Amino acid sequence: MLSQSPPSVNRFVGPVCRESNGLRRGVARGFAAFAVKKWADQNRTARMAPMDSQPQDGIAETLVAERIAAMKSGDRETVNVIRQVESEVSLAKSAKGFDGDVDDELYMRTIAAYAKKMEKARSEFEAAGDRGKEQVAKLTFEINYLHRFLPRKLSDDETRDLVRETINKLGVSDPDQKGRVVGAVMRTGAEVDGGVVARIVAEEFDG
Repeated sequence: MLSQSPPSVNRFVGPVCRESNGLRRGVARGFAAFAVKKWADQNRTARMAPMDSQPQDGIAETLVAERIAAMKSGDRETVNVIRQVESEVSLAKSAKGFDGDVDDELYMRTIAAYAKKMEKARSEFEAAGDRGKEQVAKLTFEINYLHRFLPRKLSDDETRDLVRETINKLGVSDPDQKGRVVGAVMRTGAEVDGGVVARIVAEEFDG
């Protein structure tokens, strides 16, 4: 917030000037002038600071804003999935041994782990047929909502290129080495789907 007026010179020099000699009066007035200049510089900087210099909202701020908006509009599905994510993040940061920052990286890791659990649960409900339709719809909504906060996974073609590169690096041709290739691909740190990797590795060896 900008100050409305500069600090009074008398605030600094009054008590001193009345009882001091000329040298002290000069020092006091010099200090007062410095204080006023500092006030002016601070206010000038505040007025000139560009709006786009402010940090953009991270995942946490985005989720809070969208949760509030969803509560106002009565969107219970969105409210529930955001609250679940916030609960998962709270558990992650309170876990024994955690000493990192509560930042976008933590949120992305937590969301990725939660989405993976939801995908597994959705598959189980899909196998239940009509009895699981309601849960399948609920989980599909959650997965789709959270998808935008996750790093983009490699496409099938990109994954195949990575699999072939890994096979060449390992120098393997025996189909019994499929598991070794899958493990090596997963350890590259690339954003890949484990099921897709396993399928493509099998195709590369069996095809």
